[in-house]
Amino acid sequence: MRLLNLLVIITLLTGCTVGPDYIRPDIKTPDSWQSSEKKEGLTASWPGTEWWKDFSDTELNSLIESALKNNYDIKAAVSRIEQSRAAAKVAGAPMFPSINAGMGITREQKASQAQNNKTTASQTETTSYAMQSAASYELDIWSKNRMAAASSDARIEGSIYDWQGIRLAMTAEVISTYFQILGLNDRLEIAGKTVESQKRIMDIIEKRYRAGMVSGLGLAQAKTNLSSVEASISAIQQQKEQFKNALAVLTGKNPGDIKINGNSIMLVSIPASIPAGLPSGLLERRPDIKKAEAELIAANADIGAAKAAMFPSITLTAQSGYTSQKLSSLINPTSAFYTIGTNLATVIFQGSRLSGEHERTKARYEELVYNYHKAVVSAFTDTENALVAVRELGEQEKFYADAVINAQKAYDISETQYSHGLVDYTTVLKTEEALLNSRNAQIQARGNKLTALTGLYKALGGGW
Repeated sequence: MRLLNLLVIITLLTGCTVGPDYIRPDIKTPDSWQSSEKKEGLTASWPGTEWWKDFSDTELNSLIESALKNNYDIKAAVSRIEQSRAAAKVAGAPMFPSINAGMGITREQKASQAQNNKTTASQTETTSYAMQSAASYELDIWSKNRMAAASSDARIEGSIYDWQGIRLAMTAEVISTYFQILGLNDRLEIAGKTVESQKRIMDIIEKRYRAGMVSGLGLAQAKTNLSSVEASISAIQQQKEQFKNALAVLTGKNPGDIKINGNSIMLVSIPASIPAGLPSGLLERRPDIKKAEAELIAANADIGAAKAAMFPSITLTAQSGYTSQKLSSLINPTSAFYTIGTNLATVIFQGSRLSGEHERTKARYEELVYNYHKAVVSAFTDTENALVAVRELGEQEKFYADAVINAQKAYDISETQYSHGLVDYTTVLKTEEALLNSRNAQIQARGNKLTALTGLYKALGGGW
């Protein structure tokens, strides 16, 4: 009856939790994005799983596939997940009984006391054989072990969100780098056409110079302008190679092992419908926010584990086996033995170690609450900034497109007038420079807009 009462008490005590329940920090979220109210084409939807395919570029799709498969940062993040899972196994082990078995041989020699005035004591030797198993189990009365396991499980989730965040960041980086390369390709093409135009005009100037129609100043200006454009080609080519090397690293390749056959950046598709989501949904969409919350959940469980460690622990023990002085009679009912026991242990004095650990876990939790708030506010800011960038850069691209049309008209007129001797070469240089700048600005605007769109997809958490 006493044993039954003890078991009832233990059952009632088991499962008592002394740690706090996790409650997500209260976050005030806006009803809508400020910037989305001023931009047509935005929807309250979220990016798809393969959101980069909205740009309709097969080469880009292939590069991202390679990066997700081969990028070293992503692979390292996967290894961290495995580390977290292994650590969780260690943390969860105390929730199960510990069972051990062993065998042993003991030889003992004793000296017996001398008797009947004999000066020499006799020696006695005994040999004993033992085979036994032992089991112990700590009753998780205060949920110390469950809290430790819950903390480890939350850290697994955090490492998974970290992996997803790295995948998202790497994908966005591949896209931005690829668009940079496409833009530089376009600038190289424009610079090449400008060189051809400069050489054509120089031929006219040289003929007029030989005929005495123009001074050497005009010829020197033409040569200077041609050399400047040719120098810019070299600088652009250098930038392109650097971005290609960066893209190689992102896709897990050595520099020089990557080839880009991309079309003009002006031909990259702009998604007809741009996702913008809703602020309230961002808490569940951003990997960095989810990671911050997972760390918060783990820290909350750590508080419970630290608190539970301050209470007494009860351990059930059992031992059974065989022991005999003869090996032949070891496995015999008469050699069997068993013991069953219960141990109650509590800390009498350890300085302030346990209370200090409890205070540390609470302070750590408070720190992570602030980190969580910061992650949320940063996510809102990222999205608002991305929406503004998409809107304003779209307007800039329209203005630069008009500027290119007008600059092209001005250059064509000046070239025609110069060939008929109506204007001097300085006029042609100015209109050509304006056209070159307008084209480069248009390309830059398109690249910036595509990069802003990529940033928006990233700010919304991608499509994981």
